[in-house]
Amino acid sequence: MKTHLRFWVFALCIVAFSLVPIPAQVKIPQVQNIQPKTPLAAPIIKNPNSLAVPEKTQADTALRFILDFQFNCWYAAAGEDAAEYSRLVIPSTWEGLPVRYLWREAFKGLDSLEEIVLPDTLYSIGSEAFKDCSNLVSINIPASVTSIGSRAFQGCEQLTTIELPERCQVIPQQAFSGCSSLESIYFSPQVRIIETAAFEGCESLLEIDLPEGITEISASLFAGCSSLANLTIPAAVKNIGSYAFMNCSSLESLALPEGMIRINKETFRGCSSLESLDLPSSLRHIEEGAFREIDGPLDLIIPNGVTSIGRE
Repeated sequence: MKTHLRFWVFALCIVAFSLVPIPAQVKIPQVQNIQPKTPLAAPIIKNPNSLAVPEKTQADTALRFILDFQFNCWYAAAGEDAAEYSRLVIPSTWEGLPVRYLWREAFKGLDSLEEIVLPDTLYSIGSEAFKDCSNLVSINIPASVTSIGSRAFQGCEQLTTIELPERCQVIPQQAFSGCSSLESIYFSPQVRIIETAAFEGCESLLEIDLPEGITEISASLFAGCSSLANLTIPAAVKNIGSYAFMNCSSLESLALPEGMIRINKETFRGCSSLESLDLPSSLRHIEEGAFREIDGPLDLIIPNGVTSIGRE
């Protein structure tokens, strides 16, 4: 009887247990270690002026060299990559031979060029070597240089000063014409010839010491030198070319040396500030327009020996 009773109790427990709903399994997510969000530190900005920008190493392709077979030396000129550099250094030797010359038009129109260093082996600067290098501000001309070609520095608008070596005794035509920022130029007293329009358009040129040995002020030599206020013409000068002082609007007084016999065409045209001009007793001819476009009164005494005066 007890056994039978136990059976039924066990059976009832099983039935009761089966009627109780079993909850679905709950999956507990893994806890992540999340750090609190903090603001990023402010970036450190360095002063760009304190950063040293390394100078770009000059590549061989910045220059090219032309061999002079006769004298066994090199001509130098701008290479295919010259425009990538603001500063160029020409070596004294290349492949064991000296660099003696700058080729004609060597760096003509190279706007990127601001400074160039020439070697002390250099003898000559070719014609138009630096023509229209509009940003060139610095150049050294070594003492070894004996000649400069025509228009060598024409149109170098940023060049402010230049010194020619003593061995350079000829300043060729239009050598510095259009150098509008050129304030001073120094050259040897041994210079004997300054050719046509050498300083034409040098509108910032304040004064210049002409060498005593020159015998001529060439045509258009100082034309457009609108800041030129002081000038002494050497006693050896016997001729002043046409347009020599045209539009020298700051020139106030000038004395012409004895021995001159002619004032050429439009020599002093546009010298609007000219007040005093001393004429030599040797003067015989004054050509057309010599004193044209002079605004104020001009103190001028015509020598008795003058036989012809051209139209104003």
